[in-house]
Amino acid sequence: MSGMSRDRRSDDESDALTGLMHTIVDGVITIDSRGRIVDFNPACETLFGFSSAEVSGQNVKMLMPEPYQKEHDGYLHNYRTTGERKIIGIGREVVGQRKDGTTFPMELSVGEIDQGEDRTYVGVIRDLTARARLEQGLRDSEAQHRAVIETAVDGIIIIDKLGTVRMYNPACEKMFGFSLDEVVGRNVKMLMPSPYFDEHDRYLQNYTETRDRKIIGIGREVIGRRKNGTTFPMELSVGETMIGGNPLFVGVLRDITLNKTSEEALRRSEGHLQERVVELEDARTKMAALAEQTSAARQAADSASQAKSEFLAIVSHEIRTPMNAILGFAKMLDDANLTKPHADYASMILRAGDALMLILNDILDLAKIEAGRIDLEDVPFQIANKLKHVEELWLAAAQQKDLYIRTATAEGVPAAVIGDPMRVRQVLFNLVSNAIKFTSHGGVTVSVSSIRRDEEVAELLFEVSDTGIGIPEDKQAIIFEAFTQADSSTNRRFGGTGLGLSISKRLVDMMGGSMGVESKPGEGSTFWFTVACREAKPTMIDLKNVPGEPTGPFSPMRILLAEDHVLNQMMIRIMLEAAGHVVDVVDNGVHALFAVRKNSYDVVLMDVSMPEMDGVEATRRIRGLDGPESRIPIIALTANAMKGDREKFLAGGMTDYLSKPIHIKDMITAIERQRLVLLAMKSPDNDTGVDPAHEARRH
Repeated sequence: MSGMSRDRRSDDESDALTGLMHTIVDGVITIDSRGRIVDFNPACETLFGFSSAEVSGQNVKMLMPEPYQKEHDGYLHNYRTTGERKIIGIGREVVGQRKDGTTFPMELSVGEIDQGEDRTYVGVIRDLTARARLEQGLRDSEAQHRAVIETAVDGIIIIDKLGTVRMYNPACEKMFGFSLDEVVGRNVKMLMPSPYFDEHDRYLQNYTETRDRKIIGIGREVIGRRKNGTTFPMELSVGETMIGGNPLFVGVLRDITLNKTSEEALRRSEGHLQERVVELEDARTKMAALAEQTSAARQAADSASQAKSEFLAIVSHEIRTPMNAILGFAKMLDDANLTKPHADYASMILRAGDALMLILNDILDLAKIEAGRIDLEDVPFQIANKLKHVEELWLAAAQQKDLYIRTATAEGVPAAVIGDPMRVRQVLFNLVSNAIKFTSHGGVTVSVSSIRRDEEVAELLFEVSDTGIGIPEDKQAIIFEAFTQADSSTNRRFGGTGLGLSISKRLVDMMGGSMGVESKPGEGSTFWFTVACREAKPTMIDLKNVPGEPTGPFSPMRILLAEDHVLNQMMIRIMLEAAGHVVDVVDNGVHALFAVRKNSYDVVLMDVSMPEMDGVEATRRIRGLDGPESRIPIIALTANAMKGDREKFLAGGMTDYLSKPIHIKDMITAIERQRLVLLAMKSPDNDTGVDPAHEARRH
């Protein structure tokens, strides 16, 4: 009966143990003395991923990675033979291996059950993965915090409630000069001068007892003491934390020496600034007085400039008017079949007059440039014709010295450009004149090439080369200055004012170009200049008729000449009648207006300065007439050559402009230009309705 009770009790215990194994959250494995798995509870199935059936009877080392797998059997054998415990009855942290091959940390406790001749070992397993992850997180967090503290720019000190330094970062070492070992474990007041040194412990005690904050949680500006005894201002912020129930105080320190220095400098600067404000106010008062004086001086300068301009206009008019007659009649005599020595006399008068006009033009041009009284034209002209014209003008002078004169237009140069043909010709005229003057054998070559050509700009390079005396290198820079020549003897030998190159360079600068020279004494010189133009496109008037050049035989026209100077009347009338034109002459604007109303003229040559009614007023009244005579072409004849004159005359209704002294060739060309415009306007193919006077002004 008692045996049956023991058996029943044994069965009950076995059932209870089985129930416990199936419900416990830890894994439970039982193995026999040979290491074979006998029991493998559900928690182990979840932990290792094997089912109980898969592991039953298998050696438990299948659940272990290397090196535990190789060592396991040895552990059991060693324990059975020696009784030495390395795991059994002790417990340790090991590594388990799941069915999928992954490993995990686990805590293993092994117990022994003696069953007579056989032994059974029970292992209780707890997965440590979560704990390991938490511990690693704590280690990472600690490393991050330490990295922040170690690399912080600000100093960080941690002390306990007694003021003992527990932590002291590298920024503090740099700031105070003490090393970590010199500070940790000592009272933090070693880093403070008096009176902070004496008061520190009292601050901590007072806070601990009363919680009265004087620094903690507030922050303030204090003084620190370095290892070498020097002090410095610093900003101190203190916070409190609890570790293990004990308070710790974290101080964050910032050296504000630079801030203090800057503040002091700022205060000094503010003081200086205040002084400067007073000085500036005084200067402003003086400047206001000076401005009044400057304004008066400017008005005086403007008046002087205006007087200078008026004087230049008077000089230009008074000299050009008689010179127009002198040169005109001299040209007539030079063209007539005179016998010697009268032909020579006429030629000498003409050359002397031309030389005088060159000097006059140079002086007036320089004065106009300096007074800002020169405007550039913006009209189409042909490059090749300009070179040809220069060659024709200087051919006789070159031949007299047995020199050649040649021109060359490089490939790529536009047929026509828009710019100022008169100023381009003037510069070429000066350069060729000098080249012939300073050359005794060989000759002169004038060439043009294109150095840039696109839709907006045609930049041209003009070169005038000679085989003359050349220029020393040390003199090449000064020859472009006014009234300067390379050698004082040059003027005595060759003559000239020394203005031509200076004026030419200034004109080139105005045209957006540059000018220079390359020369060797005895080998000749090459003067060059560039001009920025725009390429001209063919319009209603073909390029062969671009203004400025003769276009062939002239058709007779009826012309009205309004001119008050008797000699100029005679000279112009003779020239025009010699060209086959019919000319009527009047001596003022009133008579010109009457003649235009009464007769039908092809062109009017209108002198600007006349008594009773000047040419500008007469033109205005002609344009106001009702009939076709209001559209008659009117060419201004003027001895004025100042800035704005041409624009004023064209704006007043005139269609072209000739400056005295007038060359017959230029006059015939201007008249022929008006005839071409009239023919174009009368063409049955033309239905534009454009006013010929306006069209002539445009061209």
